[in-house]
Amino acid sequence: MVAAGKSRHTEELSSWIKAVVNHLYWCAGTSAGNQDLILAKWKSLVAHVADIHSHPDPLFPECEHRELHKKWLLEGSPAHQKLREIVLSKHLLQDIPRLSTSAQTFETECFHSTLLQFAPKQVHFSFRSMKARTYLVALHHNANAGRPQAVTKGGDLRWAVKYPKARKGPVVSARKTDGTYGYLEELMAVVLDLCTTMPSYRAAAAAYSQDAPPFLSSAYEHEDKQVLVERHCSRFNL
Repeated sequence: MVAAGKSRHTEELSSWIKAVVNHLYWCAGTSAGNQDLILAKWKSLVAHVADIHSHPDPLFPECEHRELHKKWLLEGSPAHQKLREIVLSKHLLQDIPRLSTSAQTFETECFHSTLLQFAPKQVHFSFRSMKARTYLVALHHNANAGRPQAVTKGGDLRWAVKYPKARKGPVVSARKTDGTYGYLEELMAVVLDLCTTMPSYRAAAAAYSQDAPPFLSSAYEHEDKQVLVERHCSRFNL
């Protein structure tokens, strides 16, 4: 569609790209894994863009949106014909029913973002420290992943406007309620319990030091430093 939107005869398609992408995600996320329903919703796009909102497929007989005021494509126009060709292409119709309806990378990306807050890449951590921080991130992520959308005092949903580079424009996202740190109470209880079972911090460190794997460098054969320096310099003196 991006390429077609650059053509003089089908430039109207450029204004529909974002809506088509949203429709693709909507088809996958609202069909409860029913592959036939996903396909029916996807095919309805051809009629929808021409302001036709009733469809012959009994699985999805009509659009579910409210009344919209958009610049629709003229049915049968070059732009509409090109969109029909793209949406109903043979290979795409084979892939659409296989869209993932639940497993998306969004949660994984959120987890990785949180991990960078607890363990920045520019800081070196030991194996045990990194392991503990990763566990802590998992607790924090699981405690806050399902937060509801925040509301104003008047009961209206709260929204935020962002400008991600990939979208090349403003994007509206739901503003969630404040994060919770309730899991820290359980962690403190575990710490206090360890204080009663371990005589000292040094003893506790020794008890848990056996789980650390060897350094990656230990797998390589060590050479004399001076030999390595001479070998390095010789490459520039040839």
